[in-house]
Amino acid sequence: MKAVFFIDVEEYAAALAKTKTAQTNDEKKQSLEGLAKLLFEGIAFLRFKYSNLRTASAEIDLVFRYQGFKETTVFDELGSYFFVECRNWKDPVGAKHVRDFIGKMQSSRVKLGVLVAPEGVTGESDSADALREIRKAYDKYGLFVPVIAEEHLELIRKGENFYELLEYEIESIRFDFAYKN
Repeated sequence: MKAVFFIDVEEYAAALAKTKTAQTNDEKKQSLEGLAKLLFEGIAFLRFKYSNLRTASAEIDLVFRYQGFKETTVFDELGSYFFVECRNWKDPVGAKHVRDFIGKMQSSRVKLGVLVAPEGVTGESDSADALREIRKAYDKYGLFVPVIAEEHLELIRKGENFYELLEYEIESIRFDFAYKN
């Protein structure tokens, strides 16, 4: 579905560079949220709804709504709304923060929550790793938490289609891919 993703490559490259040079926590947060917003708004059938949405018990970085499309998309079975959580940290995101994000999804009955974290998440070698929490969320509740890391952000900068990358990450959770195709 190449026709569904459009982005100004120069604007994207500038926004990506901003995430790498941000110094303060506020600059890091705002730059990564701005980059994520730019990416998701580049998908034709998604509409930005809320930024830093305060609920009674939490804050959600970004909320988007799927508007439907003439062809079937990966979003058709995931519901109208989804969350984007941005973590511009120097270390991978750990299990506790992934569990907190999954809790936000459960509270709002959202099936898709995209974690944009340039350093990724903690891996399989840790007994309390975030990857295991992501797998458990799908196996137990049918929730999808794809991670968009530095490797994805760089592929997009080089011209890859973000929708196709996101679709692949969602499918890799569903089908528990053992390796990248």
